[in-house]
Parts: sequence; structure tokens; C-alpha cells
Amino acid sequence: MFQSRHGVWYARLVVPLNLRASLGCRELRKPFNTKCRIEATKRSWCLLLALNDALSADSDKPS
Repeated sequence: MFQSRHGVWYARLVVPLNLRASLGCRELRKPFNTKCRIEATKRSWCLLLALNDALSADSDKPS
């Protein structure tokens, strides 16, 4: 998690090397749409699990 200069909290997940070419990015960032750290922490579990599942699904696809 990181906070933007405007105070909004974001999830940040580094894309594995083998998926960077197919996704076209080095990391995934998604906003929690809150400026409250406690609320962002609560929201982080669902969002980070969803991002991790998306990466796992992409890694299972044949190249």
C-alpha cells in the first residue's frame, strides 16, 4: 500500500518477470478510493487477493 501526494491510498502489486510482456506493465496499481489508512487496510485484503488471482490466471495461460 502507498499513499499518493493527494492523500488517496493505493494497492501496488509487482508483476512477475514472466508476465510483464503479456501485461505490458511492471506493476499493477489500484486505488482504494479513501484517504483513511484504516479503511484502506480493510479494503486491501479483497483487492490484493483479486489482483493476485488475476496474475495467477494470466500465468496459467500458455504463451
